[in-house]
Amino acid sequence: MSLKFQKVFSEIQSNILNGIWVYGERIPSEMELCDMYGVSRITIRRALDKLVRQGVLVRTRGRGSYVCSRRLVAGTSHEWFQRNLEALGNPSFTRKLIHKERILATGHLAKALWLDRLDSPQYVWYFKSVGYLDDQPIGVSNSYVLEPIGEDMAKSDELDIYFYQDIEKCTGKMYTLSRGAVSAVNANEELCDLLKIPAGTPCLWSRSVGCMDDGSPVEVRYTIYNGNMFEFAYDVDSQRPTEKFWDSYR
Repeated sequence: MSLKFQKVFSEIQSNILNGIWVYGERIPSEMELCDMYGVSRITIRRALDKLVRQGVLVRTRGRGSYVCSRRLVAGTSHEWFQRNLEALGNPSFTRKLIHKERILATGHLAKALWLDRLDSPQYVWYFKSVGYLDDQPIGVSNSYVLEPIGEDMAKSDELDIYFYQDIEKCTGKMYTLSRGAVSAVNANEELCDLLKIPAGTPCLWSRSVGCMDDGSPVEVRYTIYNGNMFEFAYDVDSQRPTEKFWDSYR
């Protein structure tokens, strides 16, 4: 990889990450970038192509390159995710179940689901699924559900688009709360294969606990999102600190 290419790529990326060129804004043209960095058009195109592959830029023929203004949002409610899809033109979202298994709940899993409070060993149902936007895989979910609910869910080879819908059907109660955290990770070989992405692609790793309307935990979920297609959104509520919740989960 040439030093010129790496320098140009890094500086364009920095201008976007630092907010100099913001969401939805057209960046300078290829010729303008050539003049700015004193490099050939081939070098500029290589840098822009890499930023497009990373989901940072979108290129429109005859109009130029724009900072991506819309990504899917990880770490939000299902309703917000659905509004994201509407803003993107309502692409088809589906989920494929690729594995299900009854397993013993131990360690942090038992603790998060309050199963460590019981005297006898407890089991949960494990479901692994891949989410698709049209035909493109966008995320891999590993969900652990309390045994009575998971047993009903496991009777079918097809689940609803969102797990909370399956849980509500099985319990007749509202799935009202999900709390968790999101970290940046690099995709391993298995994830690269499932998400159809190159090795080392940045991803978002979400860990959450879902609860029913009485506050009791019913599901622990780990989801890996393709970082080129998702961003993380949050808001801060000083009246509802999460330290106590996370102390019990960890």
